[in-house]
Parts: sequence; C-alpha cells; structure tokens
Amino acid sequence: MPSDMVTKPIPDILGESFLPEYVGRSWDDIELGDRLCDYPHNVITLTDEDGGQFASLTGDYNPLHMDEGFARWTSFRKRIVHGAYLFSLAIGQYHKSAYTYGNTIAFVSADTEFLKAAYFGDQVYFTVEVIDKEREPHPKRGLVTYEAVLHRVTPDGNADENDEDILLKTTLVVLIQRISGRAARRRLGLDGKRAKRAESPVVVTGRAQPASSRTCGSPHES
Repeated sequence: MPSDMVTKPIPDILGESFLPEYVGRSWDDIELGDRLCDYPHNVITLTDEDGGQFASLTGDYNPLHMDEGFARWTSFRKRIVHGAYLFSLAIGQYHKSAYTYGNTIAFVSADTEFLKAAYFGDQVYFTVEVIDKEREPHPKRGLVTYEAVLHRVTPDGNADENDEDILLKTTLVVLIQRISGRAARRRLGLDGKRAKRAESPVVVTGRAQPASSRTCGSPHES
C-alpha cells in the first residue's frame, strides 16, 4: 500500500459519495440489545455473479460451488454458496449499518457456525445485535460483541426467524474507540462540514433515526 494512502482521510480514498457525513457511536454510546440490521432493510439475493467473483478473488473453485453437474451428485443436489462468502456478508452488514462509523479500530475475533447450506438464487437477510460490552485497560477503547444471524427469506417473501431457516450464526468481537464525535470527525476529514453525531440509520430499538438513506443493505436489495 502506498504510504500516502495510510495518512489520507478515508473520503479521499473511497470518494465522498460512498461515505455518510456523520459519525457513528463510540464505545460509551453503544447499548446492549441494539439491533443494527433487521428485515426488510437488508435483503440480499445470492447471485451466480457474486459467487463467481468471490471464487476468482479467493481461488476457491470447489466444484460444490462452481459445477452444477458435480453438485447434483452430492447430498446438496445443487451448487451451494461459499460459506466464507456468507461470513463476509456479515462483516459487510456491520459496516454498511455505519453504527460505529469512524470509531471502529479493528476486528478482534469471530466465532462462526455454518448451520445450513445457502443456494444461488436464495434471498437472505441478517439480524445484527449487540450482545456484550467490555472495558479495555486502555482508557480510549473498549470491546463490543455482536451476534450476526443469517436467515433465509421464505418462499412467500416473508421474514422467518425460526431455527429452520437460520443458515449461519457468528459472534464478532470489535475494538471500538471511546472518543468524542468531534475527534472522530477530525480524523475522518469531516471537520468544518455539517457532519452529524448520529444514531445508525438502521438501529431498530425505537430511537430517533438520522436523516440518512444509508442502510445495511446490498447492491442486490429487493
């Protein structure tokens, strides 16, 4: 990575249009039970194109994912979506929620269960919830644990949170800043703009939501 990319503000790297002009929550603002994503904000269609791109990026050309003729002779009867791709979507949903935008330091660990196969063409959605908080010895950061659960949308297009349609569960431990909104805005190069100190646009705990259209959705939202 070029050295100048390390020091540039994030908006200069990704483009202003990609990023929200508000700051997410710091560790102190986060509350147990907050839900970052929920149906129907983040329905994702698992497409052949995405599966092919994931295989190309990772080199995982397992015929279970790529070869319909091979997969027909397995217990799945047809090609299945890469489990690692589904896990990656969990990370994406966390970030797209912008819940801690500007205050996330690093992912610390993940504990994932792959419970059922997902198939190309399936529509799925995540629920993401804060389940634990832990102080760190360092006064300016703390740990937050999220549970992300991937559900399959039922054939009639409804949400189904029964165990029968849970495909994946993962707990994500994330290191979060304990800093002021102004400090976060300054670090992101938003100082002097009308950046907001705001709730995530998709937290569904009954709090006021910011005037933002950003959701934890997908390019393939329905």
